[in-house]
Amino acid sequence: MYDRPGSPLPGLARSARAGGFAGGASWMAAALGDVRAGLAPAGGSAATFHRLGFTKYSAASAAAAVAGAAAIWAGLPWPVATAGAVVAFYAAEVQMLFLFPAPLDGSRRPFRDARRWLVRAGGTRLAVPVVMRLAAHMLFGGLGGRGVLRAWCLGCLAVCVWYEDVRRRDEDGGERDGEAPLQSPIPSPAHPPTRPHRPRFAVGGAGDLLLRVERVRARRPRVDHGLPSDPSPRTILYASDLHLGWPWTRRVAGELLAAARATAADAVVLGGDLVDRGAALPALGRLVRDLAAVGPVYALPGNHDVRPGVGRVRAVVRSEGGVWLPDGDVCRPDGLCLTARRSEATAGFNEPPPAANPLDPPNGCFRVLCAHNPVVIRSAAAVGVDVVLAGHLHGGQCVLTERGGLLYPGAWANRWTGLRFEPAGPDAVGPMLLVSRGAGDTLPLRWNCPREVILCRIDG
Repeated sequence: MYDRPGSPLPGLARSARAGGFAGGASWMAAALGDVRAGLAPAGGSAATFHRLGFTKYSAASAAAAVAGAAAIWAGLPWPVATAGAVVAFYAAEVQMLFLFPAPLDGSRRPFRDARRWLVRAGGTRLAVPVVMRLAAHMLFGGLGGRGVLRAWCLGCLAVCVWYEDVRRRDEDGGERDGEAPLQSPIPSPAHPPTRPHRPRFAVGGAGDLLLRVERVRARRPRVDHGLPSDPSPRTILYASDLHLGWPWTRRVAGELLAAARATAADAVVLGGDLVDRGAALPALGRLVRDLAAVGPVYALPGNHDVRPGVGRVRAVVRSEGGVWLPDGDVCRPDGLCLTARRSEATAGFNEPPPAANPLDPPNGCFRVLCAHNPVVIRSAAAVGVDVVLAGHLHGGQCVLTERGGLLYPGAWANRWTGLRFEPAGPDAVGPMLLVSRGAGDTLPLRWNCPREVILCRIDG
């Protein structure tokens, strides 16, 4: 939105930065107008926004000072005192998170209404971690070379999108737009498959591991090589970003095994970032062995697998009955052809360089590029595949809203932060890209972004 060709927001930001709090409010009004397709609010005066901004940051600074002083008086180390002061600052600031959007929409009691919208957004406990991540981007995001002003504006834009999403849900009676009916928890006695998932703040791997069902139609007539013709759909269970090796990912192996048993998928693909430390390799081996008892298991590396050593991860997978996909393409008798040889996820991981020739399976095979990083979609068409399965992005872990199939604010940082990407237009050619939000995390914090595995159903 900010970087869209012709967007007025960058130009307005340059002119508004000299106006202090009032300039910031005028920019947020323009941003809300962009979010609302041209319906910009116009409430509040310059003096009002200067007063509100001064009050907001004075109160937050006072809370930080009190918390830091109390920690020092208690004899705590200065890093602990500093961390406490930072948390206190944002715990106070988040109470006034929507202090500017509320009067822009005509509120006469902006502090009360800002607090009311915060409660609608989930309350202090849920909002503070999100606000701290936004603040980190606003303060340090400009170090990446694209400008401090842009980083600051993206944080303010995220607040505008968040506010508008909460406001619309309130108008609609509390239902969130775009709730996916095919998402369901992995069946278990404690988690019935019919229970719908609601947006929630999850710490330490809490919450259900969801099964996301994606249906894909084959574009060529099916040929079951060596088997009788079977009209039933073929299925691939894709699980990326296990991140085994942390206390909060101990559940992941059991959840994934339950998913494999419940779905009876034709193939299970472990899509990279399998372990974060060498001590987790035995746990990975047990998981592969248990999955192999259910059905065929295929695996490939991700960037986190470099730490314990991709060669060691490969050896564990192969020793426990799994297939290491970067070793070569697999064309199965049921017509599924799996490849990871063109995956950019394996680049630099001590793997052989990708072959130059496109994938050439037997006629009628459904061709699947199994990857870790979704950026491989850029070269997938040249490889000649039908669908790409990827992960890596975790859905951004914090999702304030979904627009056009993209998850924000993560999509501002990486264009593939979404769930499903299809070729544009009825005559467009190219593979479909399915991106998993991941089964585990290195940083165990999520907002409105459930951990998941994908069941890809291939019809035809």
